[in-house]
Amino acid sequence: MKELVQKIYNIVKTEHKADDYELYIDFSDNHEARFAQNAMSQHMVGQNVRVVYKAYIDKKTASSTVNQYDESTLRHLIKSTEDLARINQPDPEYTESIGALEYPKVKNVMPETEALTPEKIVDIIREAVEFAREKDTKLSGIFSLNKASVFYFTKNGFEGNYDTSSYEFSMTMKRDERETKVSTAGKDFAKFSLKAQLDQLYSQFSALDKPNKMEPETINVILRPQAVANLMMYLRWGLDRRMADEGLTPLKGQIGKQYFGEKFNMSTVSEDDSMTIIPFFNDTVVKDIDWIKDGVVKALPTNKTYANMIGTEATSMFNVYISGGDTSEEEMMKMVDRGLIINNFWYIRPNDMRTADFTGMTRDGVLYFENGEVKHSVNNFRFNEKLHEITRRILALGESAIVFNTSKVPTMLIKDFHFIDRTNF
Repeated sequence: MKELVQKIYNIVKTEHKADDYELYIDFSDNHEARFAQNAMSQHMVGQNVRVVYKAYIDKKTASSTVNQYDESTLRHLIKSTEDLARINQPDPEYTESIGALEYPKVKNVMPETEALTPEKIVDIIREAVEFAREKDTKLSGIFSLNKASVFYFTKNGFEGNYDTSSYEFSMTMKRDERETKVSTAGKDFAKFSLKAQLDQLYSQFSALDKPNKMEPETINVILRPQAVANLMMYLRWGLDRRMADEGLTPLKGQIGKQYFGEKFNMSTVSEDDSMTIIPFFNDTVVKDIDWIKDGVVKALPTNKTYANMIGTEATSMFNVYISGGDTSEEEMMKMVDRGLIINNFWYIRPNDMRTADFTGMTRDGVLYFENGEVKHSVNNFRFNEKLHEITRRILALGESAIVFNTSKVPTMLIKDFHFIDRTNF
């Protein structure tokens, strides 16, 4: 593969006429096995290559993508992209490509993940389906296996590559109107436990029998990791230096100040073996960064263009690590008189990005607890919350766990979560 990449790179170096360029190449090998209603429905396999050429001419830019790499196609890619750049308008935020930089060598490819075969994936699904049949339920979901090799070059001398392999498995269990879902993802399949996933799924499912009707209110909540990850994804998108400086988020002028809760820490890490580490992305190289430390805003991701404008270093949030604690869910239930356990959120949307005010709905089941014990399930709710204010009301944290390949977050006990309506799904 490296010989092929070198051949593509040599053609670009020889044929280009641009003042500057960036060349991005990735090879992917993906498997997706879908099952529905206790039966396999589809297995998709796809090997693909993507070659992206971005040309800079007189501060004008253009980029094009092809999925072939023969010499004729590559020459056409180079010429047509540069022709487009010449007739484009000058880019007022033009910055030249990065030069040679050191980047960390990462281990994203694990033996157990690499050894996964379609036969093994089907066996896992078969075992899960048999479990569902024994419980008189229907199971649907998807198992994904993704492998990639990524290469990035610039005219100014940056040359980098890394490999990744990862898996994701999600299952939805249903009987009549009762339905819930679990999902897991990671780069090391050696840490995967089908039994643990099935036990969690059936535990959730069993707890949702005949949900009681409950009116929306402001109430304490225990957010399980999947709910935390989906909610904090939107906080992550709002952590941008330029958006903050231009008043598009509530973080204008907040660097160095206490803006989040004291128990809240968010960072990017480069040496956590459980997460996929992306060592570089276009204009930045990964390094450990505390974005929020003990509630204080320490830094905000800043792209190369804006970093050059304000005279600072470009930084990116390649992954998200929210540090946790050692409080169990059982202990959390005893810390407050009553509350709700939230498995997940979905349909999260901004009401106002400038204030980080969001709305969304619970999903996959909601449990009501009182005096340290789960009493029954209840209906789903819609919420309205300002994300930074949620972090100010953290009462306790559980152990951080992998939810997505690049996200590791804890269970959170939150005081006075604002639910505003009931939902039927």
